[in-house]
Amino acid sequence: MSQLQELAGEIRGELIAGLAKSGGHLGPNLGVVELTIALHRVFNTPKDKFVWDVSHQVYVHKILTDRKAAFAPSVRRTA
Repeated sequence: MSQLQELAGEIRGELIAGLAKSGGHLGPNLGVVELTIALHRVFNTPKDKFVWDVSHQVYVHKILTDRKAAFAPSVRRTA
């Protein structure tokens, strides 16, 4: 359990640092950290698919599925 809490803390830190630089939706992502970790423990991804109701709740999922690089470009930027 402590490893999961540590993982959640690391993800929160990464979200805060990344979104502080580029902007984006912090609240919805902080709200789904434990939920996303639990989904990944229970279901077999990528075989089992997740459907998120809004795209800015998916940042944690991208981080957990080794698509961290996809996280930064997906955050909106000013032109």
